[in-house]
Amino acid sequence: MKKSKLINRRLDELTISVQKLADKINDIYQNKETSKVAVDSQQQILLVDAIEDYYKHLYNYGVPSHIRVERERTYTGRLFRAIGILKKEIIGHGVNYSTFKVSDINDEVVGWFYEGLSGEYFANVTYNSIRAYINSFEIWLIEKGYLRKRYFVKLKRKAAVSNSKAITQGEYNALLRIIIEEPGECREMDDVRYRDYYQPWLVTGIQLGLEMGGRMEDIINFKFSNIIEDGGRPAYIKIEDFKYNVIKKLVTSKEKKYKAIPISKNLHAILMESGYDKKKGQDEFVLAGEIISPSLRKHAIPRILRNGFRHYYLKLNTGRQLSFKSLRKAYITSSYIQTGGHPEYLSGHDSGFVPINHYVDKDEIVKYHTQMGYTVFPEDKVLPFFEKISKVKKVNIQQHLKKPDSSKMATMNVFDRDAEAILHEKSKKAIFSENDPLIGVIQGEDPSVVLKP
Repeated sequence: MKKSKLINRRLDELTISVQKLADKINDIYQNKETSKVAVDSQQQILLVDAIEDYYKHLYNYGVPSHIRVERERTYTGRLFRAIGILKKEIIGHGVNYSTFKVSDINDEVVGWFYEGLSGEYFANVTYNSIRAYINSFEIWLIEKGYLRKRYFVKLKRKAAVSNSKAITQGEYNALLRIIIEEPGECREMDDVRYRDYYQPWLVTGIQLGLEMGGRMEDIINFKFSNIIEDGGRPAYIKIEDFKYNVIKKLVTSKEKKYKAIPISKNLHAILMESGYDKKKGQDEFVLAGEIISPSLRKHAIPRILRNGFRHYYLKLNTGRQLSFKSLRKAYITSSYIQTGGHPEYLSGHDSGFVPINHYVDKDEIVKYHTQMGYTVFPEDKVLPFFEKISKVKKVNIQQHLKKPDSSKMATMNVFDRDAEAILHEKSKKAIFSENDPLIGVIQGEDPSVVLKP
């Protein structure tokens, strides 16, 4: 009896355990199905809805504070330029854009996008930029669960060849002269238009662009308080590295990166002309100090500097395509020469890779060395060397014209010395050998001369 009760109790316990296990397995299965439905519903989202969500994300709607990113308006503009190409190609291939789902993106669609992007005939740099924006959008789609795998990542980058054309001194002087002699009409800054190109401070802006060699942010944010003195005289400019700090999201003065800019003789004259003696140490902008509107300084002033440079430079009819950035390239090219190949010392870059590969004008470097009388070997060795080579050339020419008898080799006056002719017993060819102190051992066969170092 006791034994049967024990068996029944054990069976009951086993039954309960089995039931609990079955319930647990069922719960797991149900959760998987629910999760699958949720994922499937996410992947059925329309592309237009996903783009709207991404737009909100870019402007930090619903984004936790610790991962928010403050973006320029140009960022969203370039992004939707890329999405506009995608939209155009989807419609162009007979697909209803309003019902196109994110999950419909595949290699074929990316092929459409590539054809449309290539058809715009963008420069390689612009092509790579649009490629980067569409890839960022695709990564976000995957993070949200709207897309299972990446497709746009298969778009290959194009080689971006740097066209570093620096403005020359002659072009620079002519540019300033034509702006001063033929100034254009200008509006009040509050009423400035997108295509406007002249303001009374345009010449000063171009001068600062060359003498500071900075980016546009450096020029428009340059204040008298950034000038550091040494012995009562301006020594250098200490200014924030705006590009670096924005990329690294550095906001406090302790963590921000600063760079030093030397004050050239011409820059010193510009500062004096701008009223440095009265404004030293003041928190006032050197360029167009009367304009304090953040919007005008950030957008209008750079636009006028770029448009003004381009407008007046075209009047010079040089046949070259330069931009305001050519001023910075001239500065860094000069820095490369004057620092012995280390332009980063004066440009503010962490290394020489970027300035040398993207800013230094190699043509100007070559021209400079030509003007300086460049020689491969020391000059006192080069001229005697070429004088002797000239004599050898004359001997060779005469020998070819006269067709000398190889059975008789007279003593040759080569390099101002007698080169002993030795009759070779087997080949019957004359061999001469001489050790010249300038270029080493000289050996050859008549009638030609071969120099072997």
